[in-house]
Amino acid sequence: MSQALLDHLEQHTPDSTYLMAVPSSMQAGDYVLATGRPVLYLGGFMGQDKVVSRDDLRRMVAAGQLRNIYWNAPGGGFGGQADISTWVTTRCKVVTGFDAVTRNAGAPSGILTRQDEASFYGQDPGGGSFPGGRDMQVLLYDCGG
Repeated sequence: MSQALLDHLEQHTPDSTYLMAVPSSMQAGDYVLATGRPVLYLGGFMGQDKVVSRDDLRRMVAAGQLRNIYWNAPGGGFGGQADISTWVTTRCKVVTGFDAVTRNAGAPSGILTRQDEASFYGQDPGGGSFPGGRDMQVLLYDCGG
């Protein structure tokens, strides 16, 4: 878990229902445990379930229920959710300093650098891919401003 991200989210979302939205539950479990606040898992457990639509997100943002979305970098949909990717990347602003490499498989905090992930899996970060999924570059988007 990133303490800097947690501090940023708590400072900028005190009146929002959700701390943030993420591709799947893998990326935010520690944040729920640390804050007791809900995180919206846009793709369910593994990121493949269509939990909300683009219009649902638009309504939540307009109602002040959701402000920040941790989403994959521009260039493609995640879990068949290209409509959400397009909306997030065209409507929301990137918050600098919170980009990360994450994966949709079993890491306890979900948001890890390659060095952190290598340490978790006991592998050298210098080469090869990690087991159990693919790397995904994610950015923090602010959709409330």
